[in-house]
Amino acid sequence: MVKRKPHQLQKLTLLECPLLDTLNTSDTALVSLASLDIRQRVFGSSVSRKIHELCPNIVQLRITALLVDDAAVAKLIVHMKQNTLNKLRINGTLKSISLITHSLVQHHLESFEGFSIDMNPGDIQEDVVDPSVNSGILLLSRLPNLKSLTLKGMYVNTEMVTDIGQQCTKLSSIHLSGPYVATGAAEILITKLGKRLTELTLNIEERCLGRVLLLLSKHCPNLQKLDIGGMEFDCAQIIKLAMTCPQLSHVVLGHPLYAPTMAYNEMVRSLTANCSRLEYLNLYRVYLGPQIVRHLLGHSSLKKVILPIPLLHSPAFNQEVIQCKTALLGEQGVFELAGTGARVITISSGLIGTACR
Repeated sequence: MVKRKPHQLQKLTLLECPLLDTLNTSDTALVSLASLDIRQRVFGSSVSRKIHELCPNIVQLRITALLVDDAAVAKLIVHMKQNTLNKLRINGTLKSISLITHSLVQHHLESFEGFSIDMNPGDIQEDVVDPSVNSGILLLSRLPNLKSLTLKGMYVNTEMVTDIGQQCTKLSSIHLSGPYVATGAAEILITKLGKRLTELTLNIEERCLGRVLLLLSKHCPNLQKLDIGGMEFDCAQIIKLAMTCPQLSHVVLGHPLYAPTMAYNEMVRSLTANCSRLEYLNLYRVYLGPQIVRHLLGHSSLKKVILPIPLLHSPAFNQEVIQCKTALLGEQGVFELAGTGARVITISSGLIGTACR
């Protein structure tokens, strides 16, 4: 007779953590837990200690809290089994990240691949900057297997990321946003990573991307995902980007600089013509002419397209949609109008309808 092993959890999400208090070290259900997502108001030493006792083999850790004790996170990282932690994601207010990055370098140098910090910029006082923030980011350059880096709501300048771009030779995914991210930091990472860069999210203080898009066109032919949804851009630069980055599959665009509708249409045609893998196109702030809708609906690779809500009131658009019901984006395709209003129109598998969000 074959004995079955008891079911062991691999992934767990905890909202607040009274459950942790009911468990003890004799419980084996969490021993094999590889991914933990914990969300609560405050992440402190008591929670950190309990996680260490119950979940010694965590590979991926996500912490979401209003206030995160950096010392508690660092201590948890130290107590984990050496070279097991693969990804760390923190959403919340931190005093510093230096203790955390130091612990990663000391104890998970070989295994660590993904680092993400998302702070509320409103929690940062511009005239008071902890010097350890600089050293904390600089330490990331010592992680040889780092593949993904997300820094949101933090002070980031060129000096902090130069070594990261040079020494993290596997880094391919960059996400920077917030009012305190210098344009130069994005530019230096794009230049240093070059062909390795496959994913880029930018939402920084300077409103027009200008030089950043030119650098992408010049250095990053393997770019697959681009999200500049919060920034201004020039249609001509997106056209050039589409020609030099044919592997683009996921594109989110923000505010186009003023241009005739014809220029917007030409930009979309360039993306669909040059990027054969394009699956997701978010143009929720770009106002297109009705004829381009037919072009989008008939594109073979697109699975989802998002356009601004004002198009819902365009008779020309509605007529074009009705004519194109048989040429939708495939059975899994979704075409929707999204915006600040409550009305959304979604066209999927030949159906047209409106709904309230």
